[in-house]
Amino acid sequence: MSTQVQTKRFTLEEYFEYELKAERRHEFIDGKIEPVTYTSKNHGRIVSNLHGLLFPLLGDRGLEIYAGDRMLHIPPCNRIYYPDLIILPIDTDTFQYKGKMEADLYPTALVEVLSDSTEDDDRTDKWRCYKMIDSLRQYVLISQKYPYIETFHRRENQREWLYTFYDDLEQEVEIAGCPVRLEDVYRRVERGRTEKP
Repeated sequence: MSTQVQTKRFTLEEYFEYELKAERRHEFIDGKIEPVTYTSKNHGRIVSNLHGLLFPLLGDRGLEIYAGDRMLHIPPCNRIYYPDLIILPIDTDTFQYKGKMEADLYPTALVEVLSDSTEDDDRTDKWRCYKMIDSLRQYVLISQKYPYIETFHRRENQREWLYTFYDDLEQEVEIAGCPVRLEDVYRRVERGRTEKP
């Protein structure tokens, strides 16, 4: 996308039209269209591992999981993101644009794998926006440099979140009510090595 396009402010409808024809994915950040960054092998392995671990467990809970290919529309902050993993009820409403173009609205859990280029945003602007989703019960941040997973669980008070971290491969982390071992999440991941996307 050229610099001229980047400086233009778009409507949500213009974004959907743009994304409908684009070869790469883009996010909508309050009127701006920004390309989704490429990911490293470690990033891809973590997402694949976690998707494989959770997919067979979530169905019994009435939930399903998508890896990086579903748009998430957050009306209160006028943004559309592509979370690394999105977990949501099987039967839930979506924001429909036209044809098969749609965006999810009511996730139960969101997972982001941290990279050098996205970590600041995942921890600040994106997290601030995710908190505005009433249906969201859990936010998970996963390091790709070394075994380290952080979770935020929404408390009964909608504005309170319980923070927990996991840093031992023998530990289990619960994601959307499903226990998974860190050792399985980090299977085939090269540890201690920074890979920029």
